Amino acid sequence: MPTPLAPAERNVTAPARAQRRSRKPVTTLVSMLPKTTYNEADETEGTVRSPTYVRVQCQLLQWLGLHASDTLTVQQAHSWTENIAKDKHPQAKDALRLCYYMRSQGFDTYAEFQKNKMSLYIANQDPEVGSPMPELLYWNQNFLNSELAHEVRTVPVLSGARRERRNALPSDLRHPTAQELLGSLRTVDAAGTAANRARSANNPAVAGRGGHGQVTEDNGRENGNDQPTMGSPAARIDAARAELETLLLSNFPDTAAIDAAISQVAELNGQGS
Repeated sequence: MPTPLAPAERNVTAPARAQRRSRKPVTTLVSMLPKTTYNEADETEGTVRSPTYVRVQCQLLQWLGLHASDTLTVQQAHSWTENIAKDKHPQAKDALRLCYYMRSQGFDTYAEFQKNKMSLYIANQDPEVGSPMPELLYWNQNFLNSELAHEVRTVPVLSGARRERRNALPSDLRHPTAQELLGSLRTVDAAGTAANRARSANNPAVAGRGGHGQVTEDNGRENGNDQPTMGSPAARIDAARAELETLLLSNFPDTAAIDAAISQVAELNGQGS
């Protein structure tokens, strides 16, 4: 006949079982990316988050209660982003805002800008993938007109190099967007200004012409040195672009101000087209 356990012995295993049941079965690796300075509470007064946006935020937090943040898939990030708008066509600034919010909750998400396109990525934590830019693209959108580019890459580009350690971040990814965005904005604005000048020159109703057929008004730029005239559309675009450059080069970027500056540049470009 088995010897019954003493009361003290019977109580030893009960707390252990309870502890095992209450232990959260979710483990997240240390983030690859620097901690973001984004805080939703710091957004400018008057910023409105739609019910669909808030619903996605709730879904995101529920997901985090069941999964490790480093297991986020491209499909899931894409689904969350498109669902912040009823028509699954969110504004670029809202998609970027959600990317920042996801980053603040522990996801390795970040944004890159190239010309007039905004690309949102999940940093790849696979130690076997030694790409110098280990990215998983989950959203691609024109930030000037918010048109979607339906291109989602689920497999990162491979290269022969290997990362030094598990959570080492390549140096070219620590500041992934600022310089590229600045150069790209200059290119886009220069192309847009040239196109506007060409349209004005070919439209007598818009362009003033002198006695010898010379264009005397060139989208607000003086003929002598091609400098923008004070108050002209070109001058306002240049000023908005300079403000955006200043914000992007800041050591502590103000995401709300950057969103507003991008919107301002897009609006001015649209008025000039």
